[in-house]
Amino acid sequence: MKQQNRGDVKFDQAIKQSNKKKEKKRYLRQKMTQRSEPNTFVIIILLFVHFFFLLCFFFLLCFAHVCVSSYPSVQETAKLISYHSQKTKKNAVICPVIFV
Repeated sequence: MKQQNRGDVKFDQAIKQSNKKKEKKRYLRQKMTQRSEPNTFVIIILLFVHFFFLLCFFFLLCFAHVCVSSYPSVQETAKLISYHSQKTKKNAVICPVIFV
């Protein structure tokens, strides 16, 4: 009788362990399939940073355009390149360099 009770106890423990493993797998599977909500605060900050860099880039382009258009030697260099390309009938490869 005691043998049978011991066997039943071991069997019950094995079932409990099996149920715990199944429950843990089910919990992990459910957790993996859940989607977390995006953090709106982080998204807003990233958008502000993005637009700030775009604005800085735009002002940098405007500044470079003003500097290049007001710098006379750049215009003269462009005229020389166009004159040379007309004279040799070849297109010149232009590598723009801004000297400060």
